Amino acid sequence: MPVPSEEDWRAIAEGFHQRWNFPNCIGSVHGKHVVLQAPGNSGSLFFNYKGTFSIILLAVVDADYLFRVVDVGGYGRTSDGVSLHNSAFGEGLRDGTLDLPQDAVIPGSEQRGTIPYVFVGDEWRMYRRVMGVSPTTAENTVTKYFASTLDVYSESCGEKPFLLTGVENHVKKKSKDLRARSDVKDEVP
Repeated sequence: MPVPSEEDWRAIAEGFHQRWNFPNCIGSVHGKHVVLQAPGNSGSLFFNYKGTFSIILLAVVDADYLFRVVDVGGYGRTSDGVSLHNSAFGEGLRDGTLDLPQDAVIPGSEQRGTIPYVFVGDEWRMYRRVMGVSPTTAENTVTKYFASTLDVYSESCGEKPFLLTGVENHVKKKSKDLRARSDVKDEVP
């Protein structure tokens, strides 16, 4: 899957502006645990907080729920934030090599100057271009409203592609199957 070019990022931003009324948004970042049988001699590397073994599928999706960037293979024991940090995408965010568009003026808000293009995600505030504020930790009503709106964008765009592709149902079924078996920890896939 090719990494989007600057033109692709601009087209994605236009999609978010048209569909979600969210200008300068270039994607929703989301991580999903994909259940697997414990690899031999892996210890607790793949054991996650849900009580199963998994790898993390990290994805950036556009306003139409299409996967634009995918990173597979983060250890199940790590958080989505650590998986983002360790991914090639996260590295590109940090070192500025993702070919993201330059900051731009939002139509109707010219007096505010240029605004960066951003991704929405689950509380990944370690990156300048990833917006994530939890409604439960917001300090005032305006921030809570903004956080709730971001949460809707993040969940709508971040979760739906997994549902549409069947990953969610497969993960739930496999998780149930693996929990029911007592010998899963010692098996090799």
